[in-house]
Amino acid sequence: MELVVKTSLPIEGVQHGIVANLDESRAQEKDKSAEIYQRGFDDGLRIGKEESSKIRERLISVIQDVLEEKQSILSSAQVVILKLASMIAKKIIYKEIDTDSDIILKVVKEALSGISDKVIMLKVSPGDIDLVKGNREEWNTLLNQSSNFEIVADKKIEKGGCLIDTSSHEIDASIQSKLKKIDEILDLTTEPND
Repeated sequence: MELVVKTSLPIEGVQHGIVANLDESRAQEKDKSAEIYQRGFDDGLRIGKEESSKIRERLISVIQDVLEEKQSILSSAQVVILKLASMIAKKIIYKEIDTDSDIILKVVKEALSGISDKVIMLKVSPGDIDLVKGNREEWNTLLNQSSNFEIVADKKIEKGGCLIDTSSHEIDASIQSKLKKIDEILDLTTEPND
């Protein structure tokens, strides 16, 4: 048995219609693919920008933390360096006092300058007493021949320093007090800025 289909359309017309439908279907599929691609591209771009923004914010936060930590380290290092410098300076000063006995003469001269009181007691280290007493004439000249000028040894005074008591005030020219003033100045410069 043979099956025969009768159609009123010629085969060429059917073929052409199928091809046209196929072409149209392909064009629609291509348009749909382009639309899906564009939507995917746009979504990916948006997500990428969001992620990039989050990463940038985290990076900025990390950089700020690092800069704050750096400042903290520098501040701490500054304090340590200043304290170390102070310790080294003290060692140098004490070494210089031990090797240069004339330092006490300079200290006494500076401390006595400008004193106009008539009653003056100069206190020095027992290790400096002989040298200071040996320059009594210079001190008398500096003080305009003060009527009551006494030089005494005081165990509380370190070598290289002196303490002057007058009828109106006291002048502390000890090495300890000078070094304490330096330390106070350094402490002021190293206080954190709040």
